[in-house]
Amino acid sequence: MAESPTPMTAEDLKAWIAGTIQDSVDHIDDEVSPVRASAFRYYLGAPFSDSGDSPAEEDGRSQVVSREVHDAVHSMLPSLMRVFFSHDKSCEFIPRGPEDVAGAAQATELVSWYLEQSNAYSVFADAIKDCLIKGEGIIKVWHETQYDIQTRELQGLDELQIGLFVQEGYEVTSSEELEDAPGLYSVVLTKRTPRGKIRLECLPPEEFLINRTATSLDDAKIVAHRQLLRVGDLVELGYPYETIIEYKGYEDDFRSNEEWNLRHPNWREEDDTDSDPSNRLVQYVESFVRVDADGDGVPELRRICTIGNAHEIIMNEPVDSHPFLLIRKDPLQHTWRGMSLYDELADIQRIKSAVMRNMLDSLSLSTRPRISYLESAVDWEDLANDEVGALIPMRQAGAIQMLEMPFVGAAAFPLLQYLDQVKETRTGISKASQGLDAEHLQSTTSIAVSATQKAAQARLELIARNIAESGFKPLYKRLLQLTLLHMDQPTVMRLRGEFVQVDPQSFADYDVLITLPLGRGSEEERRQALLGLLEKQEMLIAQYGPMNPIVGPEQYYQTLQRLFADQGLGAEAGSYLRPPQQMQALLQQQMQQVIAQQNEEPKPSPEEMLAQAEIQRKQLEVAQRAEEMKREDDRKRDEMEAELFLKLKELSFKYQQPIDASPLLDALTRNRELERVDQVRQQQLYEQQFQAPQPPPGQMPA
Repeated sequence: MAESPTPMTAEDLKAWIAGTIQDSVDHIDDEVSPVRASAFRYYLGAPFSDSGDSPAEEDGRSQVVSREVHDAVHSMLPSLMRVFFSHDKSCEFIPRGPEDVAGAAQATELVSWYLEQSNAYSVFADAIKDCLIKGEGIIKVWHETQYDIQTRELQGLDELQIGLFVQEGYEVTSSEELEDAPGLYSVVLTKRTPRGKIRLECLPPEEFLINRTATSLDDAKIVAHRQLLRVGDLVELGYPYETIIEYKGYEDDFRSNEEWNLRHPNWREEDDTDSDPSNRLVQYVESFVRVDADGDGVPELRRICTIGNAHEIIMNEPVDSHPFLLIRKDPLQHTWRGMSLYDELADIQRIKSAVMRNMLDSLSLSTRPRISYLESAVDWEDLANDEVGALIPMRQAGAIQMLEMPFVGAAAFPLLQYLDQVKETRTGISKASQGLDAEHLQSTTSIAVSATQKAAQARLELIARNIAESGFKPLYKRLLQLTLLHMDQPTVMRLRGEFVQVDPQSFADYDVLITLPLGRGSEEERRQALLGLLEKQEMLIAQYGPMNPIVGPEQYYQTLQRLFADQGLGAEAGSYLRPPQQMQALLQQQMQQVIAQQNEEPKPSPEEMLAQAEIQRKQLEVAQRAEEMKREDDRKRDEMEAELFLKLKELSFKYQQPIDASPLLDALTRNRELERVDQVRQQQLYEQQFQAPQPPPGQMPA
């Protein structure tokens, strides 16, 4: 019957974690660290006898050591650092939908700001150098909560006053009632204030533990960080002092590690016995293990922290991911290890050192040959005197003879050149590829020189791509996860020179895209391509206007910004360019101001007010004169009508005949209406003579 899984007891888990840690310690200390320590010695140019390699140094012979590993590392390192840190951001988050566009852009700016404010440059410089020398560089990214401890000793406090301090977050560490003042106490108060931040650190390779059968960090049974911490450091991390002090001091776990001994050549045993207990060292291992502790048959990822050589568990909690990044320049397939420059150049360094030693020995023998002499005819003290022009007394002629040795080292120069060619083939680095070989540049066509440089650049870009995929890409993902986990409130931050509100809770689990210019030609070729694109965009905008369907201000701004970024001036782009969104907001504001000004009635000047008053006075005079003329005309017409009516009555009475006066009265009335219309027209013409002339459209009044 198959055995069913059962939950682990505390003792079972302690025994399992202790065995797993010890097995990974044996793997690192016995199998991995000796090779990496030898690589570091080759980088330092230490004698080969320190590593147990040949050619061993001999007394009285040349002991020069060629520095092939050192030279190759420092030839690659500047170019790699320029690739990663000459741009604003190495990666950016890609939205998974239209609703994620703004959040992805803000998340990219936030993570880039984290890296700018942190020690990312020094961390990656150390990690890349470890990767080139030893094959692997390990970076740890995590959120750490430390506690600022404030202690106050007060006397003469009553219980109410002590309670007020407790409400403010203080804890009563000790309390003693005063003998001469009952009800009052002498107390020691302690306040622990949490302070959390995201940390970035390059781990010494010997401090990183992994199980021997792991092929990557994701499938490893255990990945751990072992270190020596002071008791006080662990107390700052939140562990009780009483628990930590029991495990002060440690045995030889680190003493047997060659890398640790190489990094601490001046260590003394007295360093482990400090009289201050808070400065005593404790072995602390932070392990991320996959273990089925609950007995459901599925191993879960847990963070288990242990102290001491017995690996006593002081922390056990489930987690979603581990904090480690593994950087490799040339990953070895199906294993977590990587190839280093030591692996490629160790034999070249040994061979060149042996050849150079023999050449120098030959040169030394040819310039300072050995001497044979008769002991009875020459005193040793006179012969050993190396002063120029010193006399050597001889009691017999021919008592001294020079054993002439010709210099034969010149025959080894072709061998050294061959070894340099082998080195160039393995690493892709040469003076010609770096533009430093004057003879090569003068005797070779520009096309051949460009091909040589591009071949070396392709090799370097492959290394940079491996580092970006294993380091920067998971780093951006990890920083976003920590931000979502620990930054739960919106905050105002200064991004790109502007204060904006950042709410990480609106972010999503975005994809990461590497934006480094890898495999896109040389910097000069990219610059010329962008300048050509700018010229085409300017032509289209000039011909079809800024709102044409092909290119607009937004695309033109993006091209300029990319040109600035490729030249390492991305952070300064805001000093020279204004984003189109800001320009649109400014134009809208100006349009609103123009509309508001047009809606407001302009206030006339004093001269205009005086002219208008004069016009109104003239108009009033004309109106009064017209009214008087109208009344006078009406009066005269009334008199004429009355006189005509009387005459018609007289004629009718005289001739005894009725006379119809209606046609005459209608004619008089019609003539009166025509005259009134003519008077109104003349009055309008008269008023126009007093009106101010109007300026043409678009011209201000004089």
